[in-house]
Amino acid sequence: MKVNSKLVPVIFFFLTMGCIEPFTPDIDDHQPVLVIEGNITNEEGYQYITISRSSIVGKEEHYFPERLSDVIILDDKGNSFNCDEYSGGHYRCWMGQEYLTAGTQYKVNVKTQDGREYESDFDELLACPPIDKIYYEVQERATYDPQFPEYGIQLYVETDATGNFVDNFRWKIIETWEYHSEYLLEYYYDGDFKEFFGPKDSLFYCWKTEPVNEIYTISTKQLSSKNLKVPVRFVSNQTNRLKYGYTALVKQYSLSDAAFEYWDKIQKQVQETGGLYETQPLRIFGNIRCISHPEEIALGFFYATSLQEKRIFVNEDFDFYINDYLCAPLQTDAMEFFDFLRTLTRADFPYWILKTPTRYDLADKACFDCALRGGTHIKPEFWQQ
Repeated sequence: MKVNSKLVPVIFFFLTMGCIEPFTPDIDDHQPVLVIEGNITNEEGYQYITISRSSIVGKEEHYFPERLSDVIILDDKGNSFNCDEYSGGHYRCWMGQEYLTAGTQYKVNVKTQDGREYESDFDELLACPPIDKIYYEVQERATYDPQFPEYGIQLYVETDATGNFVDNFRWKIIETWEYHSEYLLEYYYDGDFKEFFGPKDSLFYCWKTEPVNEIYTISTKQLSSKNLKVPVRFVSNQTNRLKYGYTALVKQYSLSDAAFEYWDKIQKQVQETGGLYETQPLRIFGNIRCISHPEEIALGFFYATSLQEKRIFVNEDFDFYINDYLCAPLQTDAMEFFDFLRTLTRADFPYWILKTPTRYDLADKACFDCALRGGTHIKPEFWQQ
């Protein structure tokens, strides 16, 4: 998860003449704060760091990269690794397996173009136990309307952390699911009406992959047992994820005490609503400081972590699906239909047409080409039929 680097304005409420009016202070003099985010894993390969400047709430831009910085990762054994900027504000350096051992501590040093120098605390790479099991249970959840509960599956992770393992964990999930178009390719318009003789399902099948924007953390320090059963992702029937096939790649990370405290606070801040009479947002400090100008505030966190991962496939024929995408014919009359076709240019061809028992009609493009809903027609290599 990328940490939100916005500076949140404080909003004061006061009562006037029996009315509640919001007041937002003037924040035009906002000074962008440097934000450094990154981590070391136990896997050989590129290690990634992102450097940016904070933005103001309400601005359309959310990411202001800090370009052309000198970025070095150092360990407590005297090794250093120079990072290169492969994209705006995104830096990486390759580290071999011999430098990624449990018990080693790492920190990052950054020098920006304006001559300021920033550094993180050292963070130790701690061993992580394997994931023993991932499974799911079908669950019903209450909604605001008791007559319409929400159905879905709750994913669980089981891990045995007894022995010489870390006390703190975080999980990330990357999910992939299959979904389909509503209509096959049968007729199209390219200046004339034509029947399509190619593979009619060539735009019909899609797969979409994206990370789950949720944080899951736990510490075993206050638990009587280190045999963990942790609920993570709830997959709702309010989307199309479970209709044709679903898989989740669960990544389990070890965390030092400092890293756990940081991610646990972020988790609480994300989960809590922060209403007027509820818990107010936490002021979360990371482990980044400006060593050239100690009075300057810097944000973000750099840490080391061991990674274990496991994948679950779900192909059960559930009976609680919803229609997640409306693909009904637009029911245009003849004049509307031909007026629309006259607006098309060669760049729009072929324009897929829906043929009903009585006439031609229009439907949304995404009803014919499922990739227009964000996925791809390429089946993932790991996909199971």
